[in-house]
Amino acid sequence: MDISSSKAGSSSCPSPIQRRRFLSGVVEGFYGQPWPNNQRVRMFQRLGQWGMNSYMYAPKDDAKHRQQWREPLSPAEISTISGLIDACRAESVDFIFAISPGLDMVYSSEQELNFLKHKLDQVARLGCKSFAVLFDDIELRMCEADNLRFTSFAAAHVHVTNAIYEHLNRPQTFLFCPTEYCGSRAVPSVMESHYLHTVGKHLDINIGVLWTGPLVIPRDISVQSIQEVGKVLRRRPVLWDNLHANDYDRQRIFLGPYQGRPLTLRRYIRGVLTNPNCECEANFVAVHTLSTWCSIPVPPAEPPPDHSPVGSPNSLSSSCGSACSVLSEVRASDDEFYSPESALQTALSDWSLEVNQRYPEESPELSSSQPPVFSPIGSTDSACVPDTSPSTPCQPVAVLSDEQMSLLVDVFHLPHSHGRLSVHLLRQLNWLWRSCGWSSFDPASVSAPSAQDENMCDISSIDLACQFTADQVMFPLPAPSPSSKDDSTAATTSMTSLSTDNSEMDVQSAPPSPLPSSGTWSPEYCQQWRQQAAAFHQTCDTVQQLGRSFLQIPNHNLLNNIFSSMIELQSAVTKVDDFVWKLESLTTEEQACLLLYWTEPSVRPSENSVSSLASQWTADYEPWCVRGGLAADLLRLLPDLSVLATPPAGVAAPDDDSGISDVPTTPPIESSVASFSALSPLPSFLSDLVPEVMAQ
Repeated sequence: MDISSSKAGSSSCPSPIQRRRFLSGVVEGFYGQPWPNNQRVRMFQRLGQWGMNSYMYAPKDDAKHRQQWREPLSPAEISTISGLIDACRAESVDFIFAISPGLDMVYSSEQELNFLKHKLDQVARLGCKSFAVLFDDIELRMCEADNLRFTSFAAAHVHVTNAIYEHLNRPQTFLFCPTEYCGSRAVPSVMESHYLHTVGKHLDINIGVLWTGPLVIPRDISVQSIQEVGKVLRRRPVLWDNLHANDYDRQRIFLGPYQGRPLTLRRYIRGVLTNPNCECEANFVAVHTLSTWCSIPVPPAEPPPDHSPVGSPNSLSSSCGSACSVLSEVRASDDEFYSPESALQTALSDWSLEVNQRYPEESPELSSSQPPVFSPIGSTDSACVPDTSPSTPCQPVAVLSDEQMSLLVDVFHLPHSHGRLSVHLLRQLNWLWRSCGWSSFDPASVSAPSAQDENMCDISSIDLACQFTADQVMFPLPAPSPSSKDDSTAATTSMTSLSTDNSEMDVQSAPPSPLPSSGTWSPEYCQQWRQQAAAFHQTCDTVQQLGRSFLQIPNHNLLNNIFSSMIELQSAVTKVDDFVWKLESLTTEEQACLLLYWTEPSVRPSENSVSSLASQWTADYEPWCVRGGLAADLLRLLPDLSVLATPPAGVAAPDDDSGISDVPTTPPIESSVASFSALSPLPSFLSDLVPEVMAQ
């Protein structure tokens, strides 16, 4: 293996270890349209205001960053980068210029290395002092010339990175992203990865290594997992955190707080850079709560503080042995120091000023020769005439209330979870459809439910795009007593009435069975169902009112960022709300007909009859497995009406030429509603039950 330029980081020829500060900030490292320059500058302002110190320029879809990495920057691009560097410097934020040559680089070619050096020299001359070389998301293969010179892929990456680091005179901040950048991509595992061990042994000890955690987008990152990779890399990694990244599913947007990372993690990392939403203005909460996480003092350590040099193996291994025994205590102490809910409320208090603030129009251009005067953090609005001072905001317009601000975060929460009201809405819809209690049955013909049917429907029959525990989504919902409250009172639903803990939310005594063996329900149960339906409509109205109010906010940049996601959510809420209204409007005969279908064993939901991703998921899944967010999850909870193609006993079969035989009896869950329009031989009321859902 050729490590002629790699020995600076080897144990046999150690490099002087530099003192470094803890990195905190943002990496613009997603796939998709890069941020506009004026929004980048507002991000720099926020970073400086909140005490963060780093911004990494690494947009995947900037051609000169990745696909055309060899091409030098044009004069216009030089002017833009220079302006960004100056804007960062004005806020005391370190501008880190990253380049990603791994798609097609010949690592053994001196010419290729010179292309890389020349490109980075251009940026260094503009005053940039921090750099990163990224080898993420590339093919694990080398050309024949590289195979002749290097014994491994990692050796080639180390050779190039060390050479660039030396060429740039060993900058204080120089980062490297390995191809195996998370636990799930380490082959065969983190501790046994030849790639990571090679990087740890031969990469200069002063070069920081980027790491995303156990997964590309992990729900939680434990201290133990970071200690493990730190031991292999022989240094503390820099966390590239994808918690709020949404480039894999642009239907979703994530406004929830920074969480799932214990505060004591900071002892074992060199820094954390969040790679947030592709929509820049939607990242206020993500960055604000991260700044809170970074600014709170780390809880007192159970083991003695580590005073070994940062790059020394002893600085990591000394505390690895006792880590497992104190993890529970560490987690408990973290809760006392950093609370995601408290950090969120603080962020929302600050964000509401911007959401409801109208700002003068801004210039989209950024130039170092004539830097524009940027307005305060806010949005562009052509309807607002600029003041003589471009940084002076216009009169504030209160559009979203504090409760609606919380609800906005609730419905666009995090990749692995929904907010409290969103979970409540899902549980309401699931209970109403699975229960199918009606209020118009003839009381003389109904009988009491059987206790054996009480647990027929559970989480195993729910297909959601987020992981929930059984007590978070599992119905039954509470049903108010008919004698204690009327329908209008029972229908009232508010964010403030929900528990702060999803696991304790609305769990009360179970109403009668959703699927009585006798095929009928009691009048009391029917009234409870109607009251729950009224409450569901009220919850839907709350979400719809949020959408109407949000579309009126004066911050047009934020409005444009979230507009499509909000419209999609409103559409889904309208469809499920209409579905429940139609269930309520069925006649006694139609209800009885539907009951025959629903209670047929071949149609009745069970653990084995409905595919359930929720029951299979653990913390070790990537959120792109199922997409769509709350809007998609609401539609997933609608019934699979295509299973009604074969009528149960007591219902006349359709004519032979009806074409029903062409409809699959057990379609995949993704097409559970799409085939409903083909079920014309069913009773007409069934064909009309959810037509709007079919159109999507």
